Amino acid sequence: MKRRYYKRFSLKLSSINKIAKRYFIAIKRWYSANRKLFWEIFLSTALITYFTYRQTNISEQQLQISLQQQKIIEYQHVIDVYEHTPKFNFSIYCDKEDSTTRCLTETIAIENRGCPIKDFSTEVYSFIKVKTDSIEKIFPIELYFSVGRMSYEEKGVLAAYTNTYNLKRLGEVQDETFKHVETYGWLIERFHLVEVNYRDYADKEHTVFLCNREDKLDLKISKEEAQQLLGIYADSKRFTTYAFTFDSLVTAMFKK
Repeated sequence: MKRRYYKRFSLKLSSINKIAKRYFIAIKRWYSANRKLFWEIFLSTALITYFTYRQTNISEQQLQISLQQQKIIEYQHVIDVYEHTPKFNFSIYCDKEDSTTRCLTETIAIENRGCPIKDFSTEVYSFIKVKTDSIEKIFPIELYFSVGRMSYEEKGVLAAYTNTYNLKRLGEVQDETFKHVETYGWLIERFHLVEVNYRDYADKEHTVFLCNREDKLDLKISKEEAQQLLGIYADSKRFTTYAFTFDSLVTAMFKK
């Protein structure tokens, strides 16, 4: 059985060898007759393969360069926007003190420390926040800064507003609150909302809001937060500093 199988396998192998030899002889004859054509085809194919690979590699490099150039353009745009953006700030300082070093005359200065602007206007809205362990109320103060002056400069101090004796009156109410700390335990905070409307040098109109609340790390606040405070200022009964007393604050705090 094994000899028969081996004989069949030998016959098949011999047949395959004869066929291969026949094809090899035919290829050899064709190569001998067409040697120049063969090498032309071979070299052409090799060159086409090489240059296709090189072209693909160059295309990939061009794509990477294009992506890098796009990133550079984006970075340049960010830098350009930053350099051409105004940077608003405001500060409050005391011009005059009484004998107890309590401020009598207080000024708020609104500044632009960035790119110059044009056609601007500013508004200051003042508030007091009264806070306890359980409640928190915000009351608007009307005409806290009653006297203002505009510089009409494109950069630097844009406007300054002044009040006289208002901070002292608030301090007196705060002192009275401390006398009743066991009854009420109030914490009073004074803060201001500054609105700046302006046009940039591309003639685009903008509105920026700044606020110096103690719970804010940055002066700049969102439009939504500003609208909430403006809603309080418009809808709530406003205190006037000359009529702001401890009794009026107690009445307002317990008014439903």
